Amino acid sequence: MEKLQVKIKLIFEKREGESQHGKWCYQDLLVVEDTDERYPNEFLVTVGTKEVEQVAKLKENDTVKIGLSFFVRENETKDGKKFCSQSVTGWGIEVVQLSAF
Repeated sequence: MEKLQVKIKLIFEKREGESQHGKWCYQDLLVVEDTDERYPNEFLVTVGTKEVEQVAKLKENDTVKIGLSFFVRENETKDGKKFCSQSVTGWGIEVVQLSAF
């Protein structure tokens, strides 16, 4: 799967905890396609433990290549109404250019 070149627009706080399966860690990134298009796509991307370690070395405006996986999950509210939500997961971050800031 091809990776997408993006600029990091915003890095959110890391979320971590422990479950019956062990420790977990996630972090969200708001990224924008690194393109000359007038209206580039933006994605809210969630990365897992391995990528969180890489994100700790990055800052806003850095350019990276990242693989994206899109998931749609069907959920149900307590009163039985069904709805779908989409998640974007990032993987395999490669640094292209670090910002000067």
